[in-house]
Amino acid sequence: MEWGRAKSILILAFLMLNLVLGYQLWDSKLKFSNERNEIELIADEVLSIAAGKNITVDARVPRETPRMNEITVTFGEEGIIGRQGLFDPPVPYHALMTEGELWDQIRVHIPNLDHYQIDPHTSGSGSIILHQLTGGYPMFDVRLELQYENQQIVSYKQHVVNILEGEEATEQKVLSAYLAIGRLVENYLEPGTVITDVRLGYHGQIFNSETQVLAPMWRIMTSDDEMYYVHAINGSVETPSKGIE
Repeated sequence: MEWGRAKSILILAFLMLNLVLGYQLWDSKLKFSNERNEIELIADEVLSIAAGKNITVDARVPRETPRMNEITVTFGEEGIIGRQGLFDPPVPYHALMTEGELWDQIRVHIPNLDHYQIDPHTSGSGSIILHQLTGGYPMFDVRLELQYENQQIVSYKQHVVNILEGEEATEQKVLSAYLAIGRLVENYLEPGTVITDVRLGYHGQIFNSETQVLAPMWRIMTSDDEMYYVHAINGSVETPSKGIE
């Protein structure tokens, strides 16, 4: 008799647990669906306003809105000047070379190379630009620059920072990329502007100091190589010519 009662209680508890987990899953899916719908509505509105001003978004626009915060970093042993070096002999390089092939050739010369990511939108003739990553996001002011000529990489300049633990502010959900684009479309971009890249990362005003504070930023680039930063938490804008507004 006691076993039968205990068995009934266990079955009831199991059913209740399934109900709770089922509700949590349904609620999570509903919130995700509502969030996606909201982002799509914002995207449609921003693109409509942009089209009316003859502004084109010719870039993949990220949909994610992760939780991020300001970070405090300190430069490595070489300080803000960074580490510099020559490749002797130079490393062969051509435009069709994959990132993996390039990495295999220069990894032995450059410390922590796997912590950097190529930025094709700031790389140009004679240089390959990479940014150090934290949490999978680039720190736009912390660069590794590879200089090449005559299909050979001849030198590099590398900045390295360490993230100071325990210094971070409370994480907050970032503004959507389309809201950041909307800020520029409404107030900053001229008719005929073409947006070519939208990327989330960290950026700050770099001073001659051992420690720097970097904030989550949407970096938005245009076809004329103008670079705008929109603060991903408070929406303030840093323009190429006027700074933070």
